[in-house]
Amino acid sequence: MALIVGAVLAWGVIQFNRIDRAELDLEATASLEPQNFLVVGSDTRDLAGEDGADAEGIFGGDGEKAPGGKRADTIVIARVDPAKATVELLSVPRDLWVTSPSGSEERINSAYNDGPQNLIDTIDRNLGISINHYVEVNFSGFKGLVDSVGGVPLYFDRPVRDSNTGLNIKKAGCYTLDGVQALAFARSRHLVYSDGSKWISDQTGDLGRITRQQVFLRHAMTKVTQLGLDDLDSLRVLTGVAVNNVTIDDQLGTGDMIGLARRFKSFDPSTMVVHRLTTTPFRTKRGADVLQVSKADSQPVLDIFSGKAAASQVTTVPTTALAPGTVTVDVLNTVKIGGLAAKGAADLEAVGFKIGKIGDGTGAKANTVFYATGSKAQADLVASKISPVPAVKEDPTLAGGKVVVKLVGELNVPEAANATPSAGGATNVTTPASTVPTSGAGTVTPEKTLGLNIGDPPAGVSCG
Repeated sequence: MALIVGAVLAWGVIQFNRIDRAELDLEATASLEPQNFLVVGSDTRDLAGEDGADAEGIFGGDGEKAPGGKRADTIVIARVDPAKATVELLSVPRDLWVTSPSGSEERINSAYNDGPQNLIDTIDRNLGISINHYVEVNFSGFKGLVDSVGGVPLYFDRPVRDSNTGLNIKKAGCYTLDGVQALAFARSRHLVYSDGSKWISDQTGDLGRITRQQVFLRHAMTKVTQLGLDDLDSLRVLTGVAVNNVTIDDQLGTGDMIGLARRFKSFDPSTMVVHRLTTTPFRTKRGADVLQVSKADSQPVLDIFSGKAAASQVTTVPTTALAPGTVTVDVLNTVKIGGLAAKGAADLEAVGFKIGKIGDGTGAKANTVFYATGSKAQADLVASKISPVPAVKEDPTLAGGKVVVKLVGELNVPEAANATPSAGGATNVTTPASTVPTSGAGTVTPEKTLGLNIGDPPAGVSCG
């Protein structure tokens, strides 16, 4: 959205009208009412001249084949309230298993392959969220945006790399990512990081990527707001990027964008509230590993974006970090395989978890992490260390604080092979600042954050 605003301010009506338009059936809304912008990062391969040193960030390295056509590489719903000058973001996992308007089942990123209207209707059908405006940016546009603002500064607390996208950060510190590096970072779903002696795989895949994308978006928006409306040279470049690489809906007028630009002129990106859907792993009949949305756990967030609940209000709550050493896990064998629980417990202990009971149990059809009411974040941390990530389920009968892993087969903990048991392993799950409805009862349960949370510098360090 910042890219389009820059285009309007720099070149005016004529240039704005040169941006590609999509004729879409969208939910109408008044100019000062909250509006849902569907922002899609398209992975279209139909870009001329995308080769050379930066091709990996777009097409992937040797480990990632480039499919034909186009898919939604990133799906974000931005709820913009012009009257209050607030923004809330909901990232939708690309592997979310949904039912299309035609009745077929597919990943949500594939729904986009039948056009933006199909994706819009799929979101409405499955999540109950109506879309008011549409913005699509291809990979070339993403790179151009980043380069036009002079790069986006991020802090890396350890070396990280992804051979699929070409990301390669060799040591900790501040880095200003250019367009190529930023694209490699934003697309990274196969991230590995160094603990100083070995490389460890971040097993959270696309869910971890969402965490990093949300941090990146906040820093990118900060960089755009720092340009100032009188930085015409940068805005001219933004305009060129928009004209060549952006598509918007045909109902988004010049006056609308100018009005939004004026209301968000002093917007502070640190006040932006980010959300994620609560999902559970699911294997399709054809054996594909996908995600299903947990409607009960996700409903408070869905209500915000559907307009059924008031927008969130950021409460200043310190981020609470969970380390494996703070979590005690019971490991139970639900089948007659000798030593199964003991081996699973040893692997979990090797990556830092405390082990409670080791024994026999019942009540599982697949390897599953069960948790007592109020201990979901701890269970998510345990699950994030296991490959493939198992289902995580609440068990109200468990005593407070309990996390129980029930096994029907061998537990695969990738980090265990080279790990040394530690009282405080790497932090892979955090509980972000809670969000509190401005009206209505109760508090929205803090949403989990998965994967390495990269980007924000520690206290006393500035990367800007």
